[in-house]
Amino acid sequence: MNELDKIYLGFVTQYDRQKHYGFVESGDHSFYFYDDLLVQVLQRKNGEIDKIHVYRSGDEVEFKLKHSLRHPGKVVAYDLKFIRNVKVQELIDEANEKESLLGQLKIFDENRFFVKHVTTHVYVPIKVDKWEIDLHAVYLERINQQVKFKLNQTKKLDKMVAVLTDRKFPIEYFKILELIKAGQSTKAYITGRNTHGLFATILEGSVEGFISLTKSPTPEETEEFLELEKGETALVIIKTCSDSKQVTLKLAME
Repeated sequence: MNELDKIYLGFVTQYDRQKHYGFVESGDHSFYFYDDLLVQVLQRKNGEIDKIHVYRSGDEVEFKLKHSLRHPGKVVAYDLKFIRNVKVQELIDEANEKESLLGQLKIFDENRFFVKHVTTHVYVPIKVDKWEIDLHAVYLERINQQVKFKLNQTKKLDKMVAVLTDRKFPIEYFKILELIKAGQSTKAYITGRNTHGLFATILEGSVEGFISLTKSPTPEETEEFLELEKGETALVIIKTCSDSKQVTLKLAME
């Protein structure tokens, strides 16, 4: 058999959905591959595959090897064909059984963190909230070290991400969660306005938020809303607090 026609078996470790490239591991070797969707379209048209497959970590595949034209001396994988993925289901089953999972912290493209599950070797992207603090100690100083993590959910695989169990948040974050849970009002300082609402800070100016009118405001609410100026204070209730650090507020009417 021609060496270029030899078929290898392995599994996808990482895959970038936006850039359509990743890495496939076979034995002790790891190979770069680029997923040309046009090739899959042609394969489907010719009846070689049933449907176009979007690769993910844990996919078992067969592939061929060739010398890279862009990087002389390197070998890359090509002509990948998806076989199955039982590793992701094993990961999900373990996540549903255990309070936390073990994995190795990895970094990809110098700015994206992953965790490599110790049992299945599936790579799961890590979600880092904008609220988090001490990122250098929690993430960068622990690359390739063992960490504990949880999955955010196990129903939608495309949305599945990992969160470290020991990530750190500022005290203001927990105060906001307490206020939301209790439905308790807090003082806000008005810092500006636009046509959609008022900009404000809460917790002694440490957190920025935005006040908007309710869908059906009362005359009293509308009046107070229009009268508030920059530098004044108002009582507000925290409506939402997102992972991207966006805090939405509403006026607390007495």
